[in-house]
Amino acid sequence: MKRALALVLLFAGCATLKNTPIQDYVLEMGRQCDRVSSGWRMTRADAAGHYWIMGEGPAGIPMFHACMKEQYAKRPFNDWLKAQKGSSAVRETARVESAGPSPVPAPSGSAAVVAAPTEWKPGYQWTYRYESPRESGTFAWIVNREEVLDGTRFYVVTSGTREIYFRKSDFAHYMDKVNGEVEVRNTPPVRLASASAGEKWENRYTRETPKQQSTQDMISSCVSSGPEAVTVPAGTYEALKTTCTNSRSGEVTYEVWYSAAVKQMVRERTHFSYGWRERELIGLRLHPDRVQ
Repeated sequence: MKRALALVLLFAGCATLKNTPIQDYVLEMGRQCDRVSSGWRMTRADAAGHYWIMGEGPAGIPMFHACMKEQYAKRPFNDWLKAQKGSSAVRETARVESAGPSPVPAPSGSAAVVAAPTEWKPGYQWTYRYESPRESGTFAWIVNREEVLDGTRFYVVTSGTREIYFRKSDFAHYMDKVNGEVEVRNTPPVRLASASAGEKWENRYTRETPKQQSTQDMISSCVSSGPEAVTVPAGTYEALKTTCTNSRSGEVTYEVWYSAAVKQMVRERTHFSYGWRERELIGLRLHPDRVQ
């Protein structure tokens, strides 16, 4: 009886270890790039699509990442997903990725943007590649639920253990939580996109990072333009562009291209002290699903 019970627990445990679609996709793309330079190869990928590589010689690192970017462009995630058999794996993705931890910090949601007429449903998912002078990889955002805080309704988007709060009325970014603790909070929430070209607006807000016991008074000026055709690994989309500048220095700090067709950004550039971080859409899933 004990042996039978042990076998049941073993098989149940194995079932929870099933790869997510984005995980299988990244691993397959990685196999195409193995040993592109000095024996560099992908060692693993997590449920949200982050990947790790191993090899000899620093020159091989950018070559491997460039190869991955090329593979994403050659075979976008959506095309790969359509080729897979059945739809049960797609539904499983929302459950696994919304609950599963991420070994590395998931990218902040401060850059996510949508236009006012857009509505999100639980299970909507966008998958991105990102690259900066510090790191590169892939990740997925999944709409998990709606939540009311102090009378205001927010969408909650998850990526591993990160929860990102967007005000439902205008999709302004409010805060990020990691493992249930607030990492960053903007008061009031920051709007980074417009539903129409030519709009200009100013963001005045306080940015709080509780763990660092730090607050900053921020001022930025934003303007929307377009529409323009934008080509990313997931396809070519008509998009409105938002450009934001630091009102004190006059320097451009943020650019994003939002497409109503995908209800989210398709490309984004954010300036940090160490340089520019770029993100591009590599896949999406816009049919609602129950997220648990």
